Parts: sequence; structure tokens; C-alpha cells
Amino acid sequence: PFASPRIQGIQNPSATGPVGPMISSINGGAGCALTGSTYASPGHCVGGGGSDTAYQPFDLVEDGFIDVQFNQAMNVSTLVLGASCNSGAVRVEAVDGSGNCTGVVAGTLTADTRSMRFKPTQPWTVGGNYRLTLVPGANATCAAGEICGHNGLPLNPDPLNGGEAADAGGANMIMRFMGVAANDDVYLPLKME
Repeated sequence: PFASPRIQGIQNPSATGPVGPMISSINGGAGCALTGSTYASPGHCVGGGGSDTAYQPFDLVEDGFIDVQFNQAMNVSTLVLGASCNSGAVRVEAVDGSGNCTGVVAGTLTADTRSMRFKPTQPWTVGGNYRLTLVPGANATCAAGEICGHNGLPLNPDPLNGGEAADAGGANMIMRFMGVAANDDVYLPLKME
């Protein structure tokens, strides 16, 4: 019988040292910082080709939740939910049509070493505009207000630019999404252990 290998803390085998954690799956966005956004699309991953197909707009069902899976152990104490607009390492905000924060979304953030989940107190408003922001920090060192791995390196928001030793930090990961009516779709996260 075929037995698949168990994947432990995905690392680049050619890297000469530890690499920053990456997102293996996310409900409500993409596992990378985005570029090339337009009114019709959130854009494509930083580090991709300029001709890459842009993502379709992201949405979450009104009774849904934000779920993020990481490829390696995280420092859970750095997964801090913002209490006001543009604060916290994890920001869940209502936004206007121009993308300006109009308030934080009340809810509960639960986290363990490999994942985090945000469940809003009230359902997402159908047709409402929202933004999830994950803050990795601007460089390869962890500082207050940044999402960091257990290995002391910040989140790597641009995995297409590499996973070499100390690759971590960079642009904030901003996922804009819209609340949509509940449906029968099933969310199945990619978990790497």
C-alpha cells in the first residue's frame, strides 16, 4: 500500500538556516501579499509574473469565519487582534468602498501553534466590505506588533520570492473580501503538520 510521508514544518531543503513561516491556506484570501489590485480584482501574489491571472474577488459567507493555517509552528503570543483601525498584528476591519477602515469587526480570535481562526460576533453583512490584514514586519527580525514564528522569524508574505535562510518579513498581507449569503459550500483547509 502507498504511504504518504508526513510533512514536518516545511523548510526549503537547500536553505542554510531557518526560514520564516508561510501561510499554507486561508479562508477569505490568498497565502501571499498581493499586488496589481483593481476595483474588479484583489490582484495576484507578489513575486509572481506580471501576466499572472489575477484572483477573483474574495468573499465569505455571512455565517463563515476567517481561518489561517501556517506551515510551521507560530509564536501564538504574536497573533494579536487589533482593537482599533490599523492596530494589531491581526486586523479584521469593516471598510468603505475606498478601502478606508470604518471600524473593527467584533469577534473572537482563537489560535494555536499552526492556525488561527476569527469568528465574528455577528454574521458578516451580505454586501458588506471587509479587510483582513496580517502584519509580518518590514524585515527578517521580529518586533512588537508583528506575526512571528516559533523560530523567531516573522511571517513570510511573499513565498514566490523564495524560502531561503532568513527570508521573512515584507509587505502586509491585505485581503479584502465581501460578505455573501450563506450557501452549501464546504471549506477544507490545507493543514501541514
